[in-house]
Amino acid sequence: MSDPNRSKLSRRKFLLRTSLGLAAARAGMPLLQASAGQPAPSPTAPRPAAAPRGSLIIAMSEALLATLDPQMHNNVPNYGVLTHTYDKLVERDQETKEIKPHLAESWRALDEKTWEFKLRRGARFHNGEPFNAQSVKYTIERLVDPDRKTLRGPLWRSLDKVEIKDDYTVLVKTKTPSALVLPLLLMEEMLPPQETAKLGKDSITKPVGTGPYRFVEWKKDSHIALEANPEYWGKPPTLAKITIRFIGEPAARLTAVEAGDVHIVDQVPVDQLERLRGIKNLSLPAVPTTMTGWIPIYCGGTGPTSKVKVREAICTAINREVYLQSILKGIADPTPAILSPAVWGSAKVGEWPKYDVNRAKQLLAEAGYANGFDLSILTTPGIVPMYAQVVEALQADMKKVGINATAEILEMGVYMQRRGSAVGQRNFGMFYQGFTSMNMDPAMIINSMLDSAISRNDYNNPKVDEALRKADQSVDEKERLRWLTEAQRIAWPEYPHAWTFGVTDYYAMRSDKVAVFTPRRDRFYEVRWAEVKG
Repeated sequence: MSDPNRSKLSRRKFLLRTSLGLAAARAGMPLLQASAGQPAPSPTAPRPAAAPRGSLIIAMSEALLATLDPQMHNNVPNYGVLTHTYDKLVERDQETKEIKPHLAESWRALDEKTWEFKLRRGARFHNGEPFNAQSVKYTIERLVDPDRKTLRGPLWRSLDKVEIKDDYTVLVKTKTPSALVLPLLLMEEMLPPQETAKLGKDSITKPVGTGPYRFVEWKKDSHIALEANPEYWGKPPTLAKITIRFIGEPAARLTAVEAGDVHIVDQVPVDQLERLRGIKNLSLPAVPTTMTGWIPIYCGGTGPTSKVKVREAICTAINREVYLQSILKGIADPTPAILSPAVWGSAKVGEWPKYDVNRAKQLLAEAGYANGFDLSILTTPGIVPMYAQVVEALQADMKKVGINATAEILEMGVYMQRRGSAVGQRNFGMFYQGFTSMNMDPAMIINSMLDSAISRNDYNNPKVDEALRKADQSVDEKERLRWLTEAQRIAWPEYPHAWTFGVTDYYAMRSDKVAVFTPRRDRFYEVRWAEVKG
């Protein structure tokens, strides 16, 4: 239990730093960066800029879910696409990890539970609606509407209300001191109230944002077409047109970029890197990412994997060195905890069990499963590197200890249905996918893995939940980090996950066609400021 006087002093220091407009940036990540007093320099200042030119065609490995509604998804490909058409109040610098002004020009904490945001003037949605305080209020209130059942709504559990102070000033009030207001806003695209309200309870299928590119068309499972927004309030778009194609099969994706049919592709298979390095006019941009490759074990119900000893046996049966050296080949950075090393707050709280087939069999026998049991291992193409090889290796490892594992590689929609989106609706033993800290904040991973309200594998421990709540409410950075680490420490010996590792992403790019492209650590596959040659 933390000393309440110490906590109060920490908050007072935090608020003082906020009122002076200083960023609380330590360990490479600003917990709640403030930009108060003088407004931040506006990117709307006049500047000479070339007109958007050329067309860029990129291929994405994962087809979008059945919605383009920014609030009805929680996956990286959707964020990447929608980042072209929408804007957020704040953005994260991919290198410094600082939180920067965007549609909000400045912000400050008025007290422990009230944030004031000064909004940018002159920004308009693609349909002509002005961006203002009503836009912010509508966006957040739609997100937390319990009837909508949005995936990120539960993360706003500390929200009290959103108030309009004037047309360009909005107050976000929380029920308790919250460390997550700015990190959560990093994930929320601002919506046009009038246009969106016309849909009633229906989801958005034609994005209307304030972003640098306007939506043209969406052919499901085929492509999305975008065009430059000539009235964009910020840095002018560099491209006249962007086409985002969806090519899930890795060989087909590489064939397309090698032939020049597309200019950039993502998720280059590790076993193709050496061959591709020898191809003229093809480069391989790479970046260590905030993605954690992870293999959760289903913890709910009353089946075999609800028992800790069974989950420990599964962890002990995995020969990680073989995966690292023979399958993942250098693109996986083994993490000693839940977080990728690229995410602020990664803490070493334990070690993975040493690979030992006999020990795994002994644990299964002690748990009452000496003869094994049936287990499904799910994955879907495009989310994680070497998805087929990893689940097949897992299947082989499980069979060595008597577990009859079935590796299932499923189309995205079927995979999501089997994995389930709500507690009690899961239908798997394990699954292999990636989880990216989409705002580079540790809570977005830890909460989704360990919080009983939203965990993807029905993991449930009240002590972990309590530690996460304390972290959410700790506005002092060191105190918050302590509670986040404590949540990981408690969960680790219960083996809710069979393995986690940090992922380096590789892209293949036509260097004869593309002049500028910078991949992002948060894995949003976006080309807003890319440039073409010629």
